[in-house]
Amino acid sequence: MTGGILFGLCSDPTGGQTPTPPPRDAVQEVQQPRPVPETRPEQRKTEHDRSSVFDRATPAPSSPALSSQPDGGRMQGFDFARDPLGAKKPMQSFEETMREDVAAKPGVMATQRRLLESRYDLRPRLDPTVKMSRGKPLVAGPTARLAGGMSWEQLGAMSPQDISSCRSSRPPSSFRVGQSSATSPAVRSSPSTTSTGCSRT
Repeated sequence: MTGGILFGLCSDPTGGQTPTPPPRDAVQEVQQPRPVPETRPEQRKTEHDRSSVFDRATPAPSSPALSSQPDGGRMQGFDFARDPLGAKKPMQSFEETMREDVAAKPGVMATQRRLLESRYDLRPRLDPTVKMSRGKPLVAGPTARLAGGMSWEQLGAMSPQDISSCRSSRPPSSFRVGQSSATSPAVRSSPSTTSTGCSRT
């Protein structure tokens, strides 16, 4: 009998007593969303609350002296607390901004497509033999386009000194590979760079 009592006590770590609940976490309670019944008067919107008195486009002046001030004492410019991001004019609604963006989207996408196609070959060229571990095909490169019609073979034949001399003779932003060097005095002064077709735009 003694062994049974000891076994029972060991199998029940609480010793038969009710476990103590964890301490109350006030932060967790306030972060927990729960429905709130509208029982207080300040929770109920009346017709006065919904009237044009509180319209943001026609706010009531805080002082009668504002009527004699420029623009009636109102800020007619952009207000980042009021106007949506991307608005073209003050007091422009979100719906108007969205309609303009949706209408402009096809033109913007076409412009970006032309930009990408001028810099990259967007055609999917898959390697016929090399695959990933589960058979997914791999894209074969290079996909970047070189300026001026230069091929990757021509670029590979250029020495580091050729490319370095081109870059050192003008700002990096004007450096392009593969364009004619006939219009660049700096390139004409270097025989090695003239033969490579490395010039500026």
